[in-house]
Amino acid sequence: MKIYDQGNAYKVLLDHWDPVTNPDSDIPIPGTSDLEFNNSKEIEDGSYLRLKSVSLSYDIPRQVLSKVDWLKNLSFYLSGTNLALWSKNLLFDPEVSRYGTSNTQIGFTEGEYPSARTLVIGLKADF
Repeated sequence: MKIYDQGNAYKVLLDHWDPVTNPDSDIPIPGTSDLEFNNSKEIEDGSYLRLKSVSLSYDIPRQVLSKVDWLKNLSFYLSGTNLALWSKNLLFDPEVSRYGTSNTQIGFTEGEYPSARTLVIGLKADF
């Protein structure tokens, strides 16, 4: 049995096969060559729902701004990407792949980090 150095791993692998403590498990030892697509634990439902991006903006009404001579327009905005992900699979991010970003290669992972969540809050003023 050849053992490979692994990075991130799934929590379910904590219950892996061990000849002494867990001889009845069907989960192979993490880091072994047995993990390469020959175990039903590696096949998952790939469906998911993601809130990918949202942008909100609010313009202060002109009646409120008319009291301030030097301010013509004022607006606030909020923008975010990768805000929420609903999925039952163990992947950190179903859109991340160890083979690249092609649609035909998504879904194969070795624990790559998920896409970053970003939030932008801003103020736009015209004087």
